[in-house]
Amino acid sequence: MISSLLKPTVIVNEKKYKIMKQIGEGGFAFVYNVMSTGKGDSGERYALKKMICQTDEQLDEAKKEIDTMIKIKHTNVLPLIEFAYVLNKKGQKEVLLVLPLYHGSVQTQIDQGPGYPHCAFTDGLDVLKIMRQIVEGLSAIHASGLRHADLKPANILINECFQAVITDFGSVSSAPITVKSRAEALEVQEKAASFTTASFRAPELYNTPSSCEVGFASDVWSLGCLFYCML
Repeated sequence: MISSLLKPTVIVNEKKYKIMKQIGEGGFAFVYNVMSTGKGDSGERYALKKMICQTDEQLDEAKKEIDTMIKIKHTNVLPLIEFAYVLNKKGQKEVLLVLPLYHGSVQTQIDQGPGYPHCAFTDGLDVLKIMRQIVEGLSAIHASGLRHADLKPANILINECFQAVITDFGSVSSAPITVKSRAEALEVQEKAASFTTASFRAPELYNTPSSCEVGFASDVWSLGCLFYCML
């Protein structure tokens, strides 16, 4: 059983975590900074992601995120520590993920930087280090036959040593997607509009041809936009 997130302590698979503060939210998800408080624990900090799934589509998105993190084991892909499916007091389905805690993202680094046209990072070697790690993480995702589909600065977590991991896998899809009709092309466009951030979306996802393949190249376009933002 899992206690309500309205209480100071939540139990996931018999492990206790004390909620310290909320550190993020987006869509139907909330992220908390939590501390392990179980017997024998030494107060390690983690991130707890709570997804309130009011529709089957949201539940599928949460399951997709879990499946992706279980499937891909790579230094530069965010690992999953624990997860659980529960019902809250309102009868809504919730998905809880326990994840490593990172101090920020590439987006927070950009937000705290000197602003355009200056680079958000003071050390060029840090930029190159993060770029390489993003490429290696994305390569691992592609090697598993998946397309991330929402690569952007907010989805690259970094720690104090500028170690980077790719996160947020609710938008992933198999690749390539073969489009054979106008109806299928419109379906691809609609999904891209729902799951992909506009300023990082590849051209073929804005105006998808009626006969084409949508593959890993769309992630590479997003990667280029991400690098531009970093620099």
